[in-house]
Amino acid sequence: LYLIGKQCPDSYIFGYDISPEAIRMAKTFLYKYPKHYIYEEIDAIQPTDIVLTDAVAVYISDRNIKSFIERLKKLSEKALILCEWHSDKGSFVKNGHWVHNYKELLPGCKITKLTKEDWPESPNWVEYGHIITYETS
Repeated sequence: LYLIGKQCPDSYIFGYDISPEAIRMAKTFLYKYPKHYIYEEIDAIQPTDIVLTDAVAVYISDRNIKSFIERLKKLSEKALILCEWHSDKGSFVKNGHWVHNYKELLPGCKITKLTKEDWPESPNWVEYGHIITYETS
């Protein structure tokens, strides 16, 4: 959010994180940008053009992932961009994090695999990391 905000300082940008520590850190950076917001509750976010997640769904179980995706779709007026763990095998836990099948969750989405060059320090991100894009409009 901070890096996107630096590139788009006059845009309204909303962020969400489940980690209180990440929220605290984000607020220390975002004070410079009065149109940028970070929330602890997804329901507090206002609808916007594009919703971006970065390793949020890896903490959401197979029981809750469908409702989470539906909430994201309602928030996004144009597109979703998700940086998450994907597998065609369906939902399962790997090293304490959830891997989901976004082809099933978002039929028609575009999935781009992350490479070792994209994320060299993490074999799990090299194996499961993907950028998932989905047009909501």
